[in-house]
Amino acid sequence: MITIRPDKNPTRITTLNRELQNWHAELKPDFFKKFDFEKIYPSIEKMLAKDTTHAFIAYEDNLPIGYVLFMEQILEETAFHYALRSVLIDQMGVLPAFQRRGIGLELMTSVERFARRRGFDYLELTVWAVNANAQRFYERCGFEQRLHYMQKKL
Repeated sequence: MITIRPDKNPTRITTLNRELQNWHAELKPDFFKKFDFEKIYPSIEKMLAKDTTHAFIAYEDNLPIGYVLFMEQILEETAFHYALRSVLIDQMGVLPAFQRRGIGLELMTSVERFARRRGFDYLELTVWAVNANAQRFYERCGFEQRLHYMQKKL
């Protein structure tokens, strides 16, 4: 049975990050470093220490099998744009043996429920252009592309 629970334990989040970090390092080796627990743990610990950073972990029979790490963002109104209250999904991953079983969808639903209860306007995330599977998953979750981020290597 899959359960989703809030969890700010940096050891669990860092351990679950291993697969995602290494996958990103294979996908974009010019940008992402390979997983190193001793280096990643302090960064995740610092992120989770903030009141505006949250995480949910998916468990199967008390075994952590996936996670989502997200942040509250409040953009004040300016002369250029209206105020915006959003939740930024920073990281999400499900261990390979548990993928394609709806766990990612359950994690996303938990974040959406969190955001709605607290009056946020949007969920936001970024996804690499080469990651077509993730793009399709996010589209199935109701996300729409709103911005193109472009880069030129020098």
